[in-house]
Amino acid sequence: MTTTIERRESKPARTTANLPTVTPRADVWETAEAAHLAIELPGVPKDGLDLSIESDRLTLTATSKDVTPDGRELRAEWRPTRYQRTFLLTEDADKSGIEAALRHGLLAIRIPRRAEKRPRSIPVSVATD
Repeated sequence: MTTTIERRESKPARTTANLPTVTPRADVWETAEAAHLAIELPGVPKDGLDLSIESDRLTLTATSKDVTPDGRELRAEWRPTRYQRTFLLTEDADKSGIEAALRHGLLAIRIPRRAEKRPRSIPVSVATD
């Protein structure tokens, strides 16, 4: 396989204003204690990520950084990207207990359920007559 490299004399401007906005892919699952989200954010550094809650909405906004090294660019197929996605929180979500961790381009979010809304077992006693 042969790839031809085209030379470009000028580098196009890469400002956040002309970045495409993409809805990142996400997996969502739940356990009895919490809801979990795993969101793909390739190339996004911690300082390029914003998570916010307003009312019952968890909103993610992120921007991947430019990885073009210094020097004359010969070919550039990868571009920085702006990501945005909003998730609707259920009434049993404990908004104050939400945790998030970004690692290797994957954002993991844990949204615990409020204790009073979690399923629980009710012990049953046996009456002896």
